[in-house]
Amino acid sequence: MHIDMGNSSSGSDLYFGWQQKPGVNFNHSKVFYTNMSGQPKEVCDVSQGIVLDTTELRTGWQDSETNKWQFNPTVSQMAAKPAEGWKRGFAMPVAVGAGKVAMWMASGATAWDALGYLGQQLAQCPEVGHVPLVMWEGAAEGRYDTRTWVYPLLKVQSWMPRPESLSARNAIDLGTQPAPQAPAAPIPGMMPQAAPPAAAPIAQPPAAPQAAPPAPPAAPQAAPGTTFF
Repeated sequence: MHIDMGNSSSGSDLYFGWQQKPGVNFNHSKVFYTNMSGQPKEVCDVSQGIVLDTTELRTGWQDSETNKWQFNPTVSQMAAKPAEGWKRGFAMPVAVGAGKVAMWMASGATAWDALGYLGQQLAQCPEVGHVPLVMWEGAAEGRYDTRTWVYPLLKVQSWMPRPESLSARNAIDLGTQPAPQAPAAPIPGMMPQAAPPAAAPIAQPPAAPQAAPPAPPAAPQAAPGTTFF
């Protein structure tokens, strides 16, 4: 399946999303939507559940000003934040019913908490290549200092197989562990230099042979006519 990573605005892609409203008591099950790029949003009925194509899940960072994405090489390792103004997020295809597949691309605290709630469940995937059918379970409130937000709670109801050409990814790194440092790139225009060969060890003169220890003194001989008792 081709994944649109949001680098074009052709208007030919169907998108899926969730628009939070103030307070957890609002009926947030009615604010899922789909829309073509640049077109008005239409309410998406999720009462029968939606299928998340987790085999194509991508995590990364989105620039809140330009909407540009920088995805991680793998969902199991979160890269360092590129710069200020970038928010953690994810992208994956979603089967929304009636044969339609939309791209769910979201970033920020709401999106990341939604993925965090799903993460423990996705780690229980029973078989490589299976994808989950999820149902709307409710909404929860997140809080940091004086900021609050609402995020959706999606519950895995069952698993179903996907084509063998796709591989499932289960471990989702939410960025709590530092990413390993990549080796420094060579300076542009400079060829990497091979390490100098190790210096040969200095030959040491052979050790002088050890002198044999002196022979022990001979036992005293008895004088003629002496008797030992």
